[in-house]
Amino acid sequence: MLIQYDNSSCGPIAIMNACEYLNKKCGRTRLTIQKLRKICDTDDDIGTMRWDINRNGVLNLGKAVYNKKRIKNMKAFILLYSGDGFAHYVFVVNNGTSYIVYNYIYENQYVHRKMNVDEFDDLLRANPIVDGLDYPIAWKIC
Repeated sequence: MLIQYDNSSCGPIAIMNACEYLNKKCGRTRLTIQKLRKICDTDDDIGTMRWDINRNGVLNLGKAVYNKKRIKNMKAFILLYSGDGFAHYVFVVNNGTSYIVYNYIYENQYVHRKMNVDEFDDLLRANPIVDGLDYPIAWKIC
């Protein structure tokens, strides 16, 4: 699974990690992060807008889900959450008793982090409105 190398590629990284999880041939061989950044109209300053993540050309993400209970019951999904003045995409796998959050921001670093149910609940609850937009949002991948 990939970790982002800059401050704006979290959307494309989440898509690439979802592809790796699904064992799709879109990963490191055929599609690069740079190509995916262009497809998703990823900006160096603001990253990938929530309405552009579906235009990835690789995964059919379907309709966005805002309901926290429905998000918690998803098996594998791309999550867009917010913090103090930022929004960030991650790929998440629900193992039933824990969640693996790939490319998560922890102590000012990008890491893969295993969270118990309470920690993940806290992540879903602690989402301030950023630039007038509400969070969290999730897109089911399987």
